[in-house]
Amino acid sequence: MKPVELLSPSDAQEQYDLTGSLLRRYALTFEQLGGNIPRDKRGGRMYTREVLEHFVEATARVQDGATVEDALRVLTADAGELVTHEPAPDGGAALEVLRQVLSTQKELLEQVKGIREEAQKSAAQSELDELRRKVEELELNQRETLLESLVKAVRRRFNM
Repeated sequence: MKPVELLSPSDAQEQYDLTGSLLRRYALTFEQLGGNIPRDKRGGRMYTREVLEHFVEATARVQDGATVEDALRVLTADAGELVTHEPAPDGGAALEVLRQVLSTQKELLEQVKGIREEAQKSAAQSELDELRRKVEELELNQRETLLESLVKAVRRRFNM
């Protein structure tokens, strides 16, 4: 089987006389309809000539009054092999998904770390409050004991 030639967006625009916005719009709609456009290592789309020829044909249908979605739907249905085209073996799209998952996981870990720190501060504050209460209680007990000792000493001194 002959390897499929993939064109970058800029090469596709130049060789097929398509604007960047039209190419992006058609690619997005095509993917939403179940079409598969291979990705490079950075997750950027890479176009086959077959897909680009369908985009040119869709442009003509749109100029005749069809919506982009309808034009691409008809072409996608007519060319079932486009829908099932395997992604490029570089795994660029999968890599991008993994990067997003990793980024989300890092954000969640930072949130958990912040929550844990807040919980530790709260627990420490509770312990500190309890220790203060105990110190105050001890100080009060010491004062009472000291006062009782003083009263006993005064009574002995004055034989009361």
